[in-house]
Amino acid sequence: MAINLKELKHPLAEHTRSWYNRPFRTTPADPEIMARAYQQLYAAVNLQPPVFALVPSPLVTVVAGGFAAGIWRRMYGINGATREDTRKAIQAAISAVTSAAAESNFSAASLVAKSDVKCFPVNSVISPSPCRAVEVAVDKSYSVIEGLYDSGTLEAVFAATEYKDHISSADLGATQSVICQAVDVALLPNGWAGAVARTISQGDEFLLSLMFSCCKSWTISRYGAGLYSRWICYLSAFPDVLSARKIPVLQAAIDAGIDAGSNLQWMHPEFCIVSDFPETVNLFTVNRTWRDGFKI
Repeated sequence: MAINLKELKHPLAEHTRSWYNRPFRTTPADPEIMARAYQQLYAAVNLQPPVFALVPSPLVTVVAGGFAAGIWRRMYGINGATREDTRKAIQAAISAVTSAAAESNFSAASLVAKSDVKCFPVNSVISPSPCRAVEVAVDKSYSVIEGLYDSGTLEAVFAATEYKDHISSADLGATQSVICQAVDVALLPNGWAGAVARTISQGDEFLLSLMFSCCKSWTISRYGAGLYSRWICYLSAFPDVLSARKIPVLQAAIDAGIDAGSNLQWMHPEFCIVSDFPETVNLFTVNRTWRDGFKI
């Protein structure tokens, strides 16, 4: 396919700038638009539409996702509840977590207190996650793109869309550490999430352990549509700037990346929980503040 890259220099620069700036967005997301983007992403890897929730912050994403994963495993995976009943329970848990977080200042629990709930490895509980399936499918779309253009064009577009990440791997590690610490505090007996968990579990100690264990293993089901935005920026340049034919799974990933930015996303075969954009962002550090008061 013949391409005049000189004519596309400015459009490619604008395209790259838009992807670079997405993590700095501070306006609230549209839940309907975001839900549609993720429904398309699930459909692209042959999964049914998930229970979708847009929640206020990354901390709520982790807690709600952990509780939902534990409920799914306990009800649908072990107790044989219907899928509809399990989904209703998941929706109720997400709502309960979101409401409790809104009423909390995220500092009510004592750091001296210790959790009385035993946790265990939960890889088999959380998986199979759609995350890896999506990432593999998106990567495979590159082989289609490779068949449309010569190596010189591919290299030129890659160079034009490459940019230095504004968040380093060290910063991401520090961010994960802050979230993990906040989750540990929230799950304490006198923490806001710990109280919600006990209400949901209603004396079922195994369910309580499942929910806590899933919360502490949240990175297994994290999807990085926005976190890996340099790769999506490059791939999306072909349909968006070079007018290449659209590949369903790639287009779905592009739409999810546009609508979710670098927000934390918990993807499970039955549900998808995505954090809203922060209220404030410090352009020179990873400091962010969300509308429910959570800070990184």
